[in-house]
Amino acid sequence: MATKEIKKIISDQLRVEHSRRNTEIIREYVGTDPEKMKALIDIIMGDDLQLHQRGSYALNIIGEVRPEMVHPHLTKLFKLLPDPPHESFSRAIVRIYGKNAVPKKWQGRFVDLCFGYLENPKCPVATRIFSISVLMNIARQERDLLPELKLIILEHYEHGTTGFKSRAKRTLKEIDKLAAANS
Repeated sequence: MATKEIKKIISDQLRVEHSRRNTEIIREYVGTDPEKMKALIDIIMGDDLQLHQRGSYALNIIGEVRPEMVHPHLTKLFKLLPDPPHESFSRAIVRIYGKNAVPKKWQGRFVDLCFGYLENPKCPVATRIFSISVLMNIARQERDLLPELKLIILEHYEHGTTGFKSRAKRTLKEIDKLAAANS
């Protein structure tokens, strides 16, 4: 099937409604087909805000189950991360890698990105919470990140939401446990 047809099928389905059920339809359609995944990425990178938002949700659902489908597109996706058209995009990317390992060659960029989100109190709380998870995933291998992560979490803890505080407590506990094991 031609890429143009695939894009039309995905775009038409994204326009049906913004729901988990519809997103699952798209996830099943994309499956493990790299051409269909590329079409979804192209739609997300396009100018239509509604398709961008709904496509980001589909990307999130696909990426949680099959992060390897997202890896080949990180160069393209990172171009949108500094200033995405909708916050759902950055939340989706950070959420995928909060639940999955960040490819080694991308860890430095994710560290910079996620520390930026975490330090920005105006950043949506879900993106900040998933950033903690990404940073902790990387810090388990790169232990020298642990002190900085702990410091930033503590700086923002007092004014954090309940969700932020919950993730922060779990992460701080793990940081202290890892630090004790290294002593």
